[in-house]
Amino acid sequence: MAALSYEPARDVVKTGVRYGAHARGKALELTGRVPDIATIFLASSPKAGSQWTKALFDHPIVHAHTKLFSMPQRDYQVVRPSKFPAGSIVPGLYVGYDHYLKIPKPLPYRTVYVFRDPRDLAVSAYYSAIKTHRIIGDLAPIREKLQGMSFDEGLLYFTGLLDFRYKEMATWAGVEDPMVLFCKLEEIGAEPRQHVAAILDHCGVKLTDAEFEQVLADVDRENL
Repeated sequence: MAALSYEPARDVVKTGVRYGAHARGKALELTGRVPDIATIFLASSPKAGSQWTKALFDHPIVHAHTKLFSMPQRDYQVVRPSKFPAGSIVPGLYVGYDHYLKIPKPLPYRTVYVFRDPRDLAVSAYYSAIKTHRIIGDLAPIREKLQGMSFDEGLLYFTGLLDFRYKEMATWAGVEDPMVLFCKLEEIGAEPRQHVAAILDHCGVKLTDAEFEQVLADVDRENL
């Protein structure tokens, strides 16, 4: 995906990969080789640590333990809740809890939801929209509008655009679900050892001490 900037080509590749993942999942089920944790869902909001959690589970050491295939990310809000194949990781699940409940989930599964301070989320998303994110969807006119505003005006305008994201985050607040581990991005940054260990344990990933130290160093948020 990183090598493709042409959106239609990316969509074609993603579609092919999704079909392949479903075929792989069916083969795992038929042969009785479904991993102990069949599916891991990585939920959050954009700019709230979703790329960090994906990097954690895409790490070669972690992947060797989960044996899960990382699905291509898609906009789950405009696509009806999909059934995901066994043996997969679902990154970038940017939806409300009510939508999440409607998604069929191969058992056994686990979910990691990462919160972020809404103020920091707004600033990070603003800078991404105005200059760093590649142009997709309706970002081009938004970027043009932001570039014609002062920082204060642009941040206020963009915070308004994020209103639906804040409402999605609110649906997860206070949820008690044994399958979902809730984390705060700021706490992950402050105490990575504690929180990486908790995330891996929740998802049934047992690393040796040496493996854990290597993963911890490689997914350090500053390094990433």
